[in-house]
Amino acid sequence: MGTPAKSFSVAEPTESAVLRAIRTACREVTHNAGLLLFFGGCAPGFMQVVAQSIAQQAPGVPALLVSAAGVLTEAGELEGQPAVAGLVWSGAKVAVHPLSASSPEQMAKSVLRALPEKTRRADTALLFTDPQRFDPDILDLLNQERIPPRIVGAGAVSAPATVCVGTEGQITPGAAALLVLRGLTPPKIAVSPACRLLMPLGIITETRGSVILEIEHESALEVLNRLGKDLTGQPLILTALAPEESAAEAGPPELLLRGIQGIDPVRGGVLVSPEVRPDLRMAFAVRDPEAARLDLEQKTLELMRGTAGAAPLFGLYFNCAGRGRALYSSPGVDTRIIKSRFGSLPLLGMLSSFEIGPYRDEIALHMYCGVLAVFTQPS
Repeated sequence: MGTPAKSFSVAEPTESAVLRAIRTACREVTHNAGLLLFFGGCAPGFMQVVAQSIAQQAPGVPALLVSAAGVLTEAGELEGQPAVAGLVWSGAKVAVHPLSASSPEQMAKSVLRALPEKTRRADTALLFTDPQRFDPDILDLLNQERIPPRIVGAGAVSAPATVCVGTEGQITPGAAALLVLRGLTPPKIAVSPACRLLMPLGIITETRGSVILEIEHESALEVLNRLGKDLTGQPLILTALAPEESAAEAGPPELLLRGIQGIDPVRGGVLVSPEVRPDLRMAFAVRDPEAARLDLEQKTLELMRGTAGAAPLFGLYFNCAGRGRALYSSPGVDTRIIKSRFGSLPLLGMLSSFEIGPYRDEIALHMYCGVLAVFTQPS
């Protein structure tokens, strides 16, 4: 009897080495349902070459190939070198869909077509896209349609961002693609930001468009300048946005990390993103390895408890390229944390340009975060 899922990785990959790894994984998995492959630092055109071979040698198995900054499995991370990582699994109906990226409206319509209304409440989807062609308005449009927050994914790093291999062997490279899983228990998902707050969360008291003018009635720029004076090494300063405080809030609030896009010295404002508005809470923050490690340890513990009683199937981890070795100065920190909670659970992940995951029961764009989704077998 085969295993329900199998991950694998190939360092310094060749076409034949990748195909051997795929064949080995497929032999170990009963009733192959789908194949997901991440390509980190590989030569242009290599994804298409492998896609052609998959279409010929694994007929009938839908596959999605995605470009990445680095790849990982439960065995560790492969960063700063050409590498391919993949996952084969059973127990689900799988479809891959190339997406139109001509406009946010067209991409949102493509996603909705791939998620029929009669099944979308039970479907889980993986969304990957070229960051140069992605607009956060796409997620806003999906949220307006009340799509459940079970779309997770990431920004790819090079063109083509994705290559789809259909069940009839058709190969479609493109700027974006969706992989839909049907028949699996909805995954448990955790989002872990890699930041340390430089101040307590304060209420945004005045904005103008995407510019935060005041925090707790104090000039946002003056707050930023005051905090910046105490920092050494010129770290990247971020903004952490949080929802309005609720009496039902238990534990740390959910955070959205955003970069600072500019300053307005005349009005004393800080340009952030369209999400800002009065009454939200915010704090300035910096990337911090110890804070990132502690938060991921806590989030994976909560996730492990949330899956108690269910048989784990596999995990997916979308990790910002600003984490990994760039954050910790050593490889494999996040994968070791995940493995300490979930043992030998097959895991596939990529280092990404941004992440997509839940935020306040909606689908959101995340930055400098790790998004972990753990799938379990239907009971």
